[in-house]
Amino acid sequence: MILAPLLYRAGVAPWKTDHLQLHLTRAVTGGTAVTIGFYAFTVIPLATATAINFTMPLFTTILAVVILGETVGWRRWCATGVGFHRRAGDDPARDGGL
Repeated sequence: MILAPLLYRAGVAPWKTDHLQLHLTRAVTGGTAVTIGFYAFTVIPLATATAINFTMPLFTTILAVVILGETVGWRRWCATGVGFHRRAGDDPARDGGL
């Protein structure tokens, strides 16, 4: 509904892509991640699932180096290490919540 006026005025040309396979892969991967996330909330305690979800930036940093070859400075590595150390010693389900 929101994009209908833009689509009407510009046509479909701005939305054409040469990388349809990549778009479909991203859509399937994102949909799978959302589905697995919702499933996790049903089988493990909410506080634990949320705490695990909060570690996403830590894993993103590591995967950016491994997969994309990004350069990460020492400050970010220190922050990632502290985040993992903090997460490893914290169990929200044991404490009764976040």
